[in-house]
Amino acid sequence: MSTILVIDDKKDNLISIAALLKNLISNCEVVTAQSGKEGIEKAEKRNPDVIILDIKMPEMDGYQVCQILKNNPKTRHIPVIFLTAIHTDTQSKVKGLQLGADAFLTKPIDHAELIAQINVMMRIKLAEDMLRKEKDLLEDVVLQRTSELLASQMRYKSLFNSISDMVIIHKRDGKILEVNNTTCDRLGFSHDAMMLMTLQQITAEGDCDRIHHYLHSIDEHADPYETSFVDRNGNTIPVEIVSTIIYYINENAILSVARDITERKNIEHVRNQLSIVLDNSDDAIIGATLDGKIASWNKAAQHIFRYAFDEVVGCDLAILSPPYRPDEFDQLLLLIKNNEAIDHYETEGVDKKGTIHNLSMTISPLVDEHDSIIGCSIIARDLTDVKRTKEKLKKGLDIIQNLEDIAPAYFITLNEEGNILTCNKAMLQATGYSPSQVLGKTCCDIFIPAVGQKSFRNQLSTMKRTRATRIFESPITAKSGEEKIVQWHARPVCSDTEFDYFMFIGIDITEKKQLEKKILQANLEERNRIARDLHDGLGQHLAGIIFKTEMLRLKLKNDYPQEADEIAEIQNMVHQAIEHTRLIARGLSPVELSNKGLYSSLQEMIGDVNKNFAIKAILEWNIASNIDDAIDTVHVYYIIREALNNAVKHANPKNIAITLYEDNAYYYVKIMDDGKGIPDEVDLAKGMGMHIMQYRAWIINATFQVQNNRSGGTLVQCIIPKEPGKPIIDKPKTGKKYTVVIVDDHPIVRQGLQQLINTQKNLEVIGQAVSADEAIDIVNRKIPDCIIVDISLNGTSGIELVKALKQRFPKLPALVLSMYDEKLYAGRAIKAGARGYLMKQEAPDKIIQAIYTVLKGDVYLSGEMKEQMVQSLSDKATMESPVEALTNREFEIFQLIGHGLGNKHIARKLHISVKTVENVREKMKMKLHMESSQELLQYAIEWVRQNRSDV
Repeated sequence: MSTILVIDDKKDNLISIAALLKNLISNCEVVTAQSGKEGIEKAEKRNPDVIILDIKMPEMDGYQVCQILKNNPKTRHIPVIFLTAIHTDTQSKVKGLQLGADAFLTKPIDHAELIAQINVMMRIKLAEDMLRKEKDLLEDVVLQRTSELLASQMRYKSLFNSISDMVIIHKRDGKILEVNNTTCDRLGFSHDAMMLMTLQQITAEGDCDRIHHYLHSIDEHADPYETSFVDRNGNTIPVEIVSTIIYYINENAILSVARDITERKNIEHVRNQLSIVLDNSDDAIIGATLDGKIASWNKAAQHIFRYAFDEVVGCDLAILSPPYRPDEFDQLLLLIKNNEAIDHYETEGVDKKGTIHNLSMTISPLVDEHDSIIGCSIIARDLTDVKRTKEKLKKGLDIIQNLEDIAPAYFITLNEEGNILTCNKAMLQATGYSPSQVLGKTCCDIFIPAVGQKSFRNQLSTMKRTRATRIFESPITAKSGEEKIVQWHARPVCSDTEFDYFMFIGIDITEKKQLEKKILQANLEERNRIARDLHDGLGQHLAGIIFKTEMLRLKLKNDYPQEADEIAEIQNMVHQAIEHTRLIARGLSPVELSNKGLYSSLQEMIGDVNKNFAIKAILEWNIASNIDDAIDTVHVYYIIREALNNAVKHANPKNIAITLYEDNAYYYVKIMDDGKGIPDEVDLAKGMGMHIMQYRAWIINATFQVQNNRSGGTLVQCIIPKEPGKPIIDKPKTGKKYTVVIVDDHPIVRQGLQQLINTQKNLEVIGQAVSADEAIDIVNRKIPDCIIVDISLNGTSGIELVKALKQRFPKLPALVLSMYDEKLYAGRAIKAGARGYLMKQEAPDKIIQAIYTVLKGDVYLSGEMKEQMVQSLSDKATMESPVEALTNREFEIFQLIGHGLGNKHIARKLHISVKTVENVREKMKMKLHMESSQELLQYAIEWVRQNRSDV
């Protein structure tokens, strides 16, 4: 049955055409569609024999439909007849036919003509369908034959390339025609490169003439030929070539199979070397027949038994046995005949002079190519000297064993894995174990507490690597749980180049350590007392002199300017004396001085190193808990300082990193440098500085370790167990004075302010802080009446601190005292919640006046600043500087950029991440309408230059 698709937007037309076609064409199915889209879908789905298509239709006209149908591989073969009553002009017909239509009919049309056209189209389509089927069938046949041919070629190629030997097809002049994959892989050349080469080019230099002669002598039965190929890297490969003549691509060629004989050559070389070794062996090597006749005899056999080869060849093996062992070799040969090898058989032999020798013999059967036993080989080692040495050693060991049992020192030996081999009586008595409980067990698991196991294993590793004696200290734990401190003298014991065992001799130094702890603590207390005297006495006295001379200078400034200048010089000298006093006090008691804590003290230490040496030192602090309350940080500080001093003096580093972090159980302290490290010959245990660091670590129950870093330099590590935090005692306020807390990271300023404020009868400084966190902690504990804050602090800025205090303590008045120009920061400080702003260079009486002003609840600003703020409030139309739009944090980072600091330095200074700095920079560029970081940097530098003030 034939199918005809009619596409027309008029339903009446569809009905009339469908009725006409069904009436005039027998056995015909008519499918209709009222739109171009529907017609395309039905054409793809039904695959009609003819499509009758109207031109004028909404959305998609007949031309578009025809174009889509003819472009679609599924429908392009279906004949299309345009049937229209409107577009009857020649141009429309040409357009339709160019788009692929097979006929163009106009209405009204004779029914007979329409039917005739449809029949013609169906005949054409039928013929095309038959042609397509024949074409598809032919393509299938071609494809099948091609696949078979390719499969045959692939089988040949696969077989050719699967050959493990190098296969080369070439002409008689050596021109290469084809090679297999093995050839390319072994020689390292690509297939294309090999096709451009000759056999002579891959042959070793000096053999080209021989290979040329060989190529011209090849016939159907050529003999194997040995030569050497040279690979791409210049390596020589010995080969054996077998060649034959073949017919290849319409011409005669030569098929050469080259087998790599490197292994065979190596075996021949080994055999030659083995022959040399046999002659030079210290062991006697004797060959004998199955009836016991000597057949071979090396130089060592001649040396041991004193017979020349000519004297013993053909003689019976019995001449080598003492008289009281006449049948020994006969019995051993019976075992050899049964194909039983004899290993390390100890016996005695006799030489030509009758001297008896202790021997260890290994006898093995010798077989021929048919695996038949034809004789034996005897390897005899002279153990005479070894036996004598063992007897002496046994006597010495008996003496040592007696000494071990009566000596107070601990003796212990360990194998390579750290398992206990021997343990003397003193060690067992000290720890409360029996021999069965410790022998064969791991030393770390039995004797060493968990916190010291890693260090102990590192000592074992170092001794094995360096083969050197080590002196170190470690704790040991008795069965009862009691801990002792032992000083170990340990060394690896080796025979020739082989490691045998570790030997440890230990001395109990627990009482010595306790005494040293008391001495060290007394020394520390005395240092602290001297530091307090310097700080609280001399330091405060000098600070008082500065403030008093300042007031005197101000009085004399107008009437006696020369004397005022001399007073200023005296003040500078006193300032230097205060700084020197502060440095001495900090060196004596760096952690407890002014309650700075470990973090601040380490920052000052880092600053001193960066300032005084060509070394970059950094501090990485990742401790959230209060370490100063948890452990005795004085000893931690001195350990770090000693490690830092050692690195600076001896290691010549460029960088030093001090890292502190924690977990639930321990604090971890690491000091790493990139210097020259610790030479293997240096004994760390003999250094006084190392000795003191170990003592300090022991005092705080910490493990201490010094070792070379894998990446270079030295690593000093201290692991400190956490202890319950020390209770903080809140002291109630006494008297009716106003209490003040000073927040400033400059010690001299804090001391001077305290001196100045404490001269007032109704003012008292009750606390000092160097950072925002420390300030909030003091305010929480002591609840002052007023707080004085500097803007420039380590970490969080003073402005942010004022804002935080305003939120948590809204009634606490804050006075900002800073070296920054009030024009830049006063407005920001007041907005953050400060009650006043004063510059540090103001006279002392103004500082006191400012404190009283904010205590009364008023705002303190200079007259000029008040006028400026009033003016800015009254003149709303005046545009602020773009910098005023920055937040406090953005403004702080903006200033640091202007001082030339990079992202990493800013992040470290403000204790924030580098990513945060980068994000803030992007926000600043948007607010300041800048496109690049370079533009922001130039603007910040210029702004700082124009508004510079000493910080």
